[in-house]
Amino acid sequence: MALAGVGADFLTELLDDPERAIDRLRALVATGEFTVDQVLDEAMDTAMLSGLLMLREAQDELDPSMAAEKCLVASRHFVLAVSVASADVEEAIV
Repeated sequence: MALAGVGADFLTELLDDPERAIDRLRALVATGEFTVDQVLDEAMDTAMLSGLLMLREAQDELDPSMAAEKCLVASRHFVLAVSVASADVEEAIV
């Protein structure tokens, strides 16, 4: 469960301050509790799940404009997941 929180925290910090997110990831990895891959995988999973949940909400939406808005929000989550998956954070950590 701690890993899920770490992944979610990394996503939040990545959006707010990417440099700080990398610094905290570096410190976390230094403790040996988690690896970079574990944190990134969990962050990607969190972003994907958020996008899927938003699409589910859009599916149930009666108002077409609200459904479209929820689809746009979902797409932002998916873009974030792809960004995390393709990030070369290992280079920044070393």
